[in-house]
Amino acid sequence: FGIQGIIYAWVITAVICSLMSYFIYLKLTTEVAVIPALNDIYNQIWKTKSKKIFRFGLSITIDRNLSNLCINLPLILLGMFLNSSAVGYFKVAIGIISFPVMFFDSISRNLVSIFPEYIIKKDTYRLRRFFKNISLSTGLAAIFIAAMLIILAPYLVNILYGKEYLPSVK
Repeated sequence: FGIQGIIYAWVITAVICSLMSYFIYLKLTTEVAVIPALNDIYNQIWKTKSKKIFRFGLSITIDRNLSNLCINLPLILLGMFLNSSAVGYFKVAIGIISFPVMFFDSISRNLVSIFPEYIIKKDTYRLRRFFKNISLSTGLAAIFIAAMLIILAPYLVNILYGKEYLPSVK
């Protein structure tokens, strides 16, 4: 259905997930005493000073959208010069290549909280040792995952995208 079908699919999926989440939350509020009821949440919204929270959420949203733009900018520019099949092949290849990043997001989130702890304690020896160990282990893991993806790429592309996208493996 083209781009219009994609947009409708996103909207329908969002509505279905929102409704499911709403009903699951309602069920959980009756079964788990710790979870607040929706009425309590709605009543507290107007009492909360949300200006700082809104500003923080807005800055996170802008940051994520800018990073998404930077990630997708090569595809947008490539689409100006090449046909859509070449852009599709490139997008599939980028998707397979960036697959290992998913595994390292949790590691980087943990490091963001651990590194300042060592810096505040001024324990440079342990900080350097920790950084070296993390860098070495994640580097080796990235090499291993990339090697596995190189071996499995033809099968993954065939299963996930179909035979039409097999030229993207090259």
